[in-house]
Amino acid sequence: MVDSIISIMIRDPVHPCGPYDRTGHSFRVDIFNCDFTPLFYKGITYNNFPLNVKGKKGGSIHRQIRVPPGFYLIRGHARCHNVVTEWAMVQVGCGTTVCVNLLPTSIHYCLLRTVGAILATDQVKKIYAKEADEVVRAINKLLKRMPRTLMPAPPTAKQLEELENEEKEEEKKEAS
Repeated sequence: MVDSIISIMIRDPVHPCGPYDRTGHSFRVDIFNCDFTPLFYKGITYNNFPLNVKGKKGGSIHRQIRVPPGFYLIRGHARCHNVVTEWAMVQVGCGTTVCVNLLPTSIHYCLLRTVGAILATDQVKKIYAKEADEVVRAINKLLKRMPRTLMPAPPTAKQLEELENEEKEEEKKEAS
């Protein structure tokens, strides 16, 4: 079997076309097999694995990692664990190089996603309505004070509900 290469770069959340140069944060990555077990290859476990190529501000933001062909889930995080990227899923073929660009999310984005998830989950709304309402109110207070992100916002609970209703209408039309 011929090794493949995953080339991982942390991108700037404000200017995603460029490398992460906002701070001197050094990043690490977690690479999991598609069954959520950490990748273990040639005696190395790729969990909390450091990147080793430095950016302009001195933090490590890039690395090329040899892996066997397969499907992998990858996320990055700064050593402080205060800057975290979204998950990326990649498929690596035999003897190929795959570039993976990871984009850190802002706290603003994460809070918006949390509110959407709470409001879009029927079990939470029905069983824990009071608690969910308290959490959403608290998060909305925080959101008013947080710097906004340039990253497009995740769908709101209302948008998710509208999409669900559209899908139900389409299913009704198809069934008749």
